[in-house]
Amino acid sequence: MSFDFHKLKTISIAGGEVTLRIPDRWGVWPHETDEGRWGCFEKDSDGNEPDTGTVWVGLYHMQVANAETPPDPYDVSEHMARSAMEDKANIGPPLLESHVFPVHQGHCWFHVCDVEEGGDMLRFWWFQFFLVRRNQVSFISINLVLTHVQMNDPEFVELRDIMCREISIAFLDPFRQDDENDAERTLGPIIHLVCDGKVRLPVPKIFGPIGEADEVESDGPPEVWFEQGVRAGLDIALEQVALWDENDKTPVSVDPDSYEDVLRNFLNLPVEQVHTRRMPNGAVAYHARTAEPARKGFIRGMTGGRPTAEYRHEWWYMYLVHGEARVMHLVLRPSIVPGGAPPHPDLVAYMHRAVCRTEFLEYDPPEDH
Repeated sequence: MSFDFHKLKTISIAGGEVTLRIPDRWGVWPHETDEGRWGCFEKDSDGNEPDTGTVWVGLYHMQVANAETPPDPYDVSEHMARSAMEDKANIGPPLLESHVFPVHQGHCWFHVCDVEEGGDMLRFWWFQFFLVRRNQVSFISINLVLTHVQMNDPEFVELRDIMCREISIAFLDPFRQDDENDAERTLGPIIHLVCDGKVRLPVPKIFGPIGEADEVESDGPPEVWFEQGVRAGLDIALEQVALWDENDKTPVSVDPDSYEDVLRNFLNLPVEQVHTRRMPNGAVAYHARTAEPARKGFIRGMTGGRPTAEYRHEWWYMYLVHGEARVMHLVLRPSIVPGGAPPHPDLVAYMHRAVCRTEFLEYDPPEDH
């Protein structure tokens, strides 16, 4: 009997603060006493729990005291990760593997150890993420647990490799509510813009049709915005790309380790000009062009023919499924007139994170837990 661990589904925990893929046969169950902890494992209709492995997810928030000169978040996260590693080395079971590496917004301490529970020897693969935003710290712990009997079985070796890969590229967004609150103070209300019924992403309301709803439909380019001599246009385009085997013309699945390479090849831009980021179901890319004179037409017309400088920030989100890729291409075009403000840095910074929160509505949405 095959466990089909390679068949995955996407789950979202704590309002989108943690998004990752797990085997389709598993469910997600909140811990009985710890409200910040969830278990991912199998349970049948009678409540029995076949032992096909377990992933535990823990999510905890902390706030550090304000200092006159706030420390660098990168340094704080690395210090916390290395301190945890040093403390663990002095107590508890021996570490079979242990190292710290940088991740988005912080650092991760990965380690492996054996623990005896109820007479069974268990092996734990731990990913402990220390993420920092100003004076806020998020500690996210995700670990895979297998018995010693399982860990040398070929199917469970596959499960180990799959889950270590998926945990390492999970989308961790613990500060999303704080981020949107900050954005609303500088950019105005945030709405969920639905484009052509295919994607939904959170953007400043200035880019959406006028209305009171938190979620709005848009069939064309969103509205433009003027502030302190700045014109910022937002264009969104969607493209569907078939992924075929060149020999027998059948749909193919892309190796998740190649997601970023597939996106880079699709863009065909110089490597040094494109920044990519892995996502659970694909990859995101960013490219910025230097300022150039705005072309004639609408922008020059709105400024009485005065010269303007036009910037261009581009993001691509490639969402990959079997035999197909859906690509969202988003272009932000801030333009300034002489004496105006530079392109709004808060807007560009927010859009970096907003693009990663895009939902592709044509496919099964993440299970919320």
